[in-house]
Amino acid sequence: MGFLGIGAMEALVILVIALIIFGPGRLPEILGEAGKMLRDFRRATRELTGDFEESIAEVRGTYQELEGEMRDTAKGLRRDAQSMADDVNTAVADVTKLDAEDRSATRRQRRTEKLDQTPAPAAQERAQATQASTANRSTQPSTPKRKVAIGSSPNGASGPDDDLLSMSEGDDLLAMDDDE
Repeated sequence: MGFLGIGAMEALVILVIALIIFGPGRLPEILGEAGKMLRDFRRATRELTGDFEESIAEVRGTYQELEGEMRDTAKGLRRDAQSMADDVNTAVADVTKLDAEDRSATRRQRRTEKLDQTPAPAAQERAQATQASTANRSTQPSTPKRKVAIGSSPNGASGPDDDLLSMSEGDDLLAMDDDE
């Protein structure tokens, strides 16, 4: 294959036809102009190709600059987001810790309040039970009561703290009859 897809034989046929049409005197002049046109075409093609390559290089440079800026911005945003996440996590941990401390303080306060306050129904029931037992004592003949010490054994052996923990005769809560 030769120039523009024309082989040697085809170029020879075209040259013979041009010689017949234009004659031997004008053929060199026409071929010279064709050569100039071909040179101008190649030069224009090179210039266009050079301009096109310059434009592509410029676009690539701009793209690389923007890509670098975007990466830097993304890194900065990641750092800022991580910093914010760390701040939020710290704040949540502090609030959770304070909340847990408040809950434990509230629980301690409730326990203290419960210990300080005797519920009214229970106090009334104890008072009524004490009055009823006093009334029963006055109407029934008195029977001797046995002292029971907290922590004493069933066979009556006593320990060193029996004096402190023993009950008096008037204490009905843990007193037992001798019959039992």
